Amino acid sequence: MKKLYYTITEVSNLLELKPYVIRYWETEFPQLKMSRKTGRNRRYSPKEVETIKRIKTLLYDKKYTIKGAKAHLKDGPKKQPEVVKVTKGTEAIKEIIDKVNSIRTIVRETLDKI
Repeated sequence: MKKLYYTITEVSNLLELKPYVIRYWETEFPQLKMSRKTGRNRRYSPKEVETIKRIKTLLYDKKYTIKGAKAHLKDGPKKQPEVVKVTKGTEAIKEIIDKVNSIRTIVRETLDKI
């Protein structure tokens, strides 16, 4: 059965993080809006636990900075521009290189005769 809320100790054990790391992330990431029941006990919803897991992946596995992880969570991943194959341009460049090489050969042969 899925719980409605998790304590910081449960989240810490589940995600293999120290509680102080989670508390620090609360100050850095506005997406973490944990609630407090009575007293000072932190409670995290499953959605917040998933967000903490994403933050951990970004920071520890993908080596993002905190600033980069914030931007990633806020805006989503940046789309990389698609690589376009340029075949006609490549073929034209190869032809030009061949012509330059043949001209260079002719010039060298002419210089050797002089």
